Amino acid sequence: MYEKDLVFGIVLSCSVFCALTVVLVLFYLYYQKNKNKYIKDKEDAELRHKNALMQSELEIQEQTLKHIGYELHDNIGQLITVAKIHSNALTKLYPTEHSLQAYDAISQALEELRALSKVLDHSQWIQESFEHILLRDRRRINQLGSMECIVSREGEEPIIDSNIKIIIYRMIQEIITNAIKHSQCSILNIQMIFRPDLICFHISDNGIGFKMDDVKSNPNSGSGLLHILQRIKVIGGSIDIISNLEQGTLFKITYPIK
Repeated sequence: MYEKDLVFGIVLSCSVFCALTVVLVLFYLYYQKNKNKYIKDKEDAELRHKNALMQSELEIQEQTLKHIGYELHDNIGQLITVAKIHSNALTKLYPTEHSLQAYDAISQALEELRALSKVLDHSQWIQESFEHILLRDRRRINQLGSMECIVSREGEEPIIDSNIKIIIYRMIQEIITNAIKHSQCSILNIQMIFRPDLICFHISDNGIGFKMDDVKSNPNSGSGLLHILQRIKVIGGSIDIISNLEQGTLFKITYPIK
């Protein structure tokens, strides 16, 4: 009898111990699951908040650019138009080489101003294709005379959300501006690659290149690059940057169409 009670006690103790172990393991797993979920939810919330702030900042920037475009077109554009009228009248009275050059310069300035105001105000170009927009940019760049801009397209351009289109074009603008200002290149190549589920832009130059570490460590020179990296995150795309000193730079912008 004593032996049976002892065996029963041992079995019962083992059962209780095993049960407690299982409960503790399950509790630990439940705790870890909830902890991981809490961490993930917190990270997702922070990411959503960060993206919302970035989206708000981009919207404010677009509104500011649009306002500047209006001001350029309505105010400064009118002043240049008046100057063009007076210059034309002066040229007719005194058709000298200098007066003709002044008239041509004012006419070109007015055309450039109109083109710039259109670029700043996305409502004037958002319905156009990327190819049409970039070909217009190519003409403006080639008129500078300091470099040759080449634009090519592969595939048919798919329809994407207008907000995504604005952000992508602003990134391309930033890259083009940096190339004009800093790269010392003679050729700027913009290649569009379109697929039903993907759009890519390869923007390359044959300039002096740069070191990524140097750009990132310099807040002034790296601000444009930082804006590009922030914008691509907002839309869920990706960007690869390949640059070597004296070997030029290549930007690869990729956006998956969902």
